[in-house]
Amino acid sequence: MGLQAFEKNFGTEEQCLDYLFKLRWPDGYRCPRCRHDKKWDVEEFKYKCRKCSYQTTVIAGTLFHRSHLPLNLWFRAIWYITSQTQGTSVTELQRKLGLGSNRTALAMAHKLRWVMVHPEEDKLAGMVIIDDYPLPRVSYRDVLIAVELKKDKRLGRIRINYGLGLESFIKNNIRKKSIIVINRGVRSVGRIRTIDNDYAIEIVRTQDSSLLQPVNSAVSILKRKKLFDTQQCPYKKEHLNLYLNECCFKFNKRKSKEKWFDDLLQNAVNAEPFQMETDD
Repeated sequence: MGLQAFEKNFGTEEQCLDYLFKLRWPDGYRCPRCRHDKKWDVEEFKYKCRKCSYQTTVIAGTLFHRSHLPLNLWFRAIWYITSQTQGTSVTELQRKLGLGSNRTALAMAHKLRWVMVHPEEDKLAGMVIIDDYPLPRVSYRDVLIAVELKKDKRLGRIRINYGLGLESFIKNNIRKKSIIVINRGVRSVGRIRTIDNDYAIEIVRTQDSSLLQPVNSAVSILKRKKLFDTQQCPYKKEHLNLYLNECCFKFNKRKSKEKWFDDLLQNAVNAEPFQMETDD
């Protein structure tokens, strides 16, 4: 979606609220508390359930809840982030949104990256290859990268994380009963025996390059699409992992770029509360 189309469809706060209503309640209003489908309109985009009297708004319980920024500005941020194939430059995001503070742009980017990956729904499954990778400009420690391999040997989805031990990384990112191939050189690979019953694990040597090739292929795509190029030297591991969320989101949906805007907006509607301090 080009800028002209965006302005036509989401140029006003009312247009954004109306679109958000349809995303949140595609089959019509449902009370968040009792699921009743009848309401009174208290005021514009604020409703009261006719059964339990619970009041809600379109943005209540979403990523935009309690934000002091206009919804149109959030939509513009989502449009900008999803219109870029590479990672998001916060400095450029600030310029595009006309913000006076880089701090506000950074906070918005953090929150939107937070919802790019669902911890449970986006877990990898089937055959998964794990290796580590020295992320550019983060030389003090490698990140762990897991690559899903489809039955026809094509690359599936990826998950990347910094700061987790190997066992925690597996539990957090891969569904049980998956087949996992791990490079013997990965840090703490010798301490994962406690999860043998939940996964089928094979540890291979680096020389067995054919088994580890999917990771190399995924990293090549990440580099080619410049997803690592806009990384902003984060000093907190939480910030780095949010940046890696964006890499995963754009890699995993690389063949459906036209849906990025709606997908990220839907994730924001379904978001859990943002739980991380955004100050550097």
